[in-house]
Amino acid sequence: MSKKEIQIFSRQVEVPEFLENDSQDLVWWGKDNLIPQWLNYLYYTSAVHQGIINGKVNFVVGGGIQGNDELVRMFDPILKYISADIEISNSAYVKAIFDPSGQIIGKVKHIPFEWVRVTKSGKYQVSEDWTNSQFKPITYVSINDRTDEMVCIIPFKEHGRQYKLDPNKRKVSLNYYPQIPYSGSIKSIMTDIEIKNYEFSEVVNNFSLGTVLSLNNGASPNEEDRNKVKDYIIDSATGSDNAGGVMVVFNNGKDTEPTVLHLNGNQLHERYLSLGESVQDNILKGHGVVSGELFGFTRDGNFNQSNLDIAFHLMNQTYFKMRRNQILSIIDAVAEINRIVNDVEFEEFSMPQAKVETPRFKLSEENKDEEIINAFASCGRERNGNEDVILFGNYDEELFKINFAELNETSQRVLQLISEETPFDAVMEATETRATELAKIYQRLTDLGLIEVDGTITQSGKIQVARQDIARIETVYSYEVKPSYGAEVIPTTRPFCKKMIELSQTRFWTIEDINRISTQFGMDVWRYRGGWYHNPDTGKNEPSCRHYWKQNVIFR
Repeated sequence: MSKKEIQIFSRQVEVPEFLENDSQDLVWWGKDNLIPQWLNYLYYTSAVHQGIINGKVNFVVGGGIQGNDELVRMFDPILKYISADIEISNSAYVKAIFDPSGQIIGKVKHIPFEWVRVTKSGKYQVSEDWTNSQFKPITYVSINDRTDEMVCIIPFKEHGRQYKLDPNKRKVSLNYYPQIPYSGSIKSIMTDIEIKNYEFSEVVNNFSLGTVLSLNNGASPNEEDRNKVKDYIIDSATGSDNAGGVMVVFNNGKDTEPTVLHLNGNQLHERYLSLGESVQDNILKGHGVVSGELFGFTRDGNFNQSNLDIAFHLMNQTYFKMRRNQILSIIDAVAEINRIVNDVEFEEFSMPQAKVETPRFKLSEENKDEEIINAFASCGRERNGNEDVILFGNYDEELFKINFAELNETSQRVLQLISEETPFDAVMEATETRATELAKIYQRLTDLGLIEVDGTITQSGKIQVARQDIARIETVYSYEVKPSYGAEVIPTTRPFCKKMIELSQTRFWTIEDINRISTQFGMDVWRYRGGWYHNPDTGKNEPSCRHYWKQNVIFR
């Protein structure tokens, strides 16, 4: 009986190492000194990754800058390049060129981050192509180390925490280069690229190979020959670029023809596609995105204006402003040397709002109020008692100016479960935490004012949870009396307002509901609030009445 050989082989995927080789004065970034170029490859090849970065850049610098004319003239043309570099690599570099006096910076130029490498002596080397020896690197000093150089570098690098380069080796990062901001999702980005490669190849070739190939004419006694066969099969039949490929095999008859066995039904396309949503979610999380809707990613293709507003304001407070300040630090360096008062500010990006379009029909004055009230009675949603109003008024001024507690992942998960009224034993099981440790977490949450002594969540706790789960925050509106304007209903209150106040006891409306009714009736319902009001305290007539649309931020 002949000896059979069974071998299992697969394509090995290698993720570039983010190591820093400092064996010479020049510090390499990566084993081949091409990590920046690889980061650009990820940016240009993954649509999800690229869309998030482009969105961040637009939100950060899309409004432009205003202030000192000289500084605006220098930096306005290169803002987007600086911002994109920071989002891709957590670094950006600007070349400062001094005027003939050597005292004033006359011009600034953006240097692509992939051209720049650092040295152990603190200088910067710039090359347009690090793979071509014909491009000799040019060495520059940092603006902070300048003596009389006419050209120098203004660097921005966000240094990450020191981390272990290899779990099996005693070697840590040297922090010559920044930590990539989305490092936790790099494998998901690579997966997204492979999924798209597979889809393209599948469409072009219309066929997929199986997973097991038996060569029935036996294995060659020569190991070198066997390896050549294996390498050929791996290169031609695996990987997303080869999806749908066709393999041609020559044999001496039926007895020696190869046998193909589909272990998993060969539903490779379905397995690839099922990864899509999970991969997208992981990339969004790696980028710190609180809501995919803000960047054009939604499950059903529908967008909610209220959720978009909340997501934008949250990211604006916690992320976009931080990035703007980092760019302003580069502008500060020029202003300081040129002895200019740096009053440059960013014009913040504003989320577009739904517009009131041409009405479908016009109302007569006699039935206008009644028809509008009927429209409100038939839309919106009922207050079901399961939502908690966590804040009133402008969430930009209240919700996002709260100092949130710094909780580790376990504590945040515990708080989330408490908000869902999960019993202590069930929390212990869900978090795989011992009772004594969980009790300590409960005590800390109590000390922070996030839960009551009895274990129920507080208003502050609800806000803390809401901050981590934007999907559970919703902005809705109710029709109520303005603060300090007395009772909701007084003898002179108009019938329209009385009915709207009554409806607001049991209903909420979204911004989309109110805009839709405005469009339907050809009038701005936001401003139409029952006519005019004579204020007895001031003796003046005021537009609208004592009532207004109150914004309620609720936690579901």
